[in-house]
Amino acid sequence: MYYSTNLKTCFGYMSRIGADTVPEFDVPWWYRTDFTADLTTGQTASLVVNGVVGQADVWVDGTEVATQATVEGAYTRYTFDVTGLLRKGGNSLALEVHPNNPATMLTLDDVDWNQIPPDNNTGLQFPVQLLVSDGLSDADSHVVQADSADLRTSALTVRTNVTNSTSAAQTGTVSATVTAPAGGAAPVTVSQSVTVPANTTRTVSFTRPPTRH
Repeated sequence: MYYSTNLKTCFGYMSRIGADTVPEFDVPWWYRTDFTADLTTGQTASLVVNGVVGQADVWVDGTEVATQATVEGAYTRYTFDVTGLLRKGGNSLALEVHPNNPATMLTLDDVDWNQIPPDNNTGLQFPVQLLVSDGLSDADSHVVQADSADLRTSALTVRTNVTNSTSAAQTGTVSATVTAPAGGAAPVTVSQSVTVPANTTRTVSFTRPPTRH
């Protein structure tokens, strides 16, 4: 069924990139799930929305935590503090996803040799996550690589953002391990102590001297 140009007869057909022209999909669609998150004293919870094709309004237990004016983009990541919204036992997450329009939104479209799907790719690009943390949490960990001109050596910088979500300064230890490709050098582990003021995010960096490829 799904071959040649048969997609035209399934739900409708879009002939050009832009706003959705198929009535069934030119309306918001809801994505909903239930979850349990029994927080303990001192813990916080963040809702992480990892990419939406189109735009979305985000609701937790009937409270709107973000609107479509904020949540847009197939490869974006948005984090919302939902600690005060969660209840003991069951909770509900709902996203009202608005139709994709790649002509005006930072989302996805189809190359010119593909048939455009009737829903215009509208939906969730990646899973939504719930991040439960104690006083200190880390996020956006990544490695910055600086190669020499001859590509024989490379200097690595490991970075992560440490957030203190409490009302008092917190101290913890951040560690990282860089593992070489199979057959390469032994893994390198580094660590350092960090103190983060109350309700603050601090970037922690580890710099590795140049090593040969």
